[in-house]
Amino acid sequence: MSKLYIGIDPGANGGIASYNGKELHTIKCPSGGKAMAHSVRTVVNSFELDGGAKSRILVTFERVHAFPHDARNSAFKFGMNYGMWHGIVGALRLSYCEVTPQKWQAYYIHEKMEKKERKKYLKSIAQERFPDTKVTLAICDAILIAKFAHDNELLAQH
Repeated sequence: MSKLYIGIDPGANGGIASYNGKELHTIKCPSGGKAMAHSVRTVVNSFELDGGAKSRILVTFERVHAFPHDARNSAFKFGMNYGMWHGIVGALRLSYCEVTPQKWQAYYIHEKMEKKERKKYLKSIAQERFPDTKVTLAICDAILIAKFAHDNELLAQH
């Protein structure tokens, strides 16, 4: 029985990706709690219709936080988005874990890079690994988080 790995980049400019080891599906972060919940329910329902069980789904969030130099309003909005993703996943009773950007990015990048260069590089890695998907900056982190969760769970089993 396959397992589904859902990667969530919780920022407003982030996204959600689901990966079962073969197929990848992505969604740019919807605006608002209802649309966010609908996107996760759609992924879960599709997996269940294919014979998968909720217990075979692992959601991996990027563990992020606002920075001290962020404006209060944007930091508040960021925290709201982060909390909504957690609430949705909790309400659906899905198993989840969190991973820091440093940890999942180190799986793909082995040298220090400036943020802009790093983002472009990560996008190119996601595009290379999933050539049939149109990878954008909005969804590339979610894709790589889902792939990181998949690969690391396989490594832990061996």
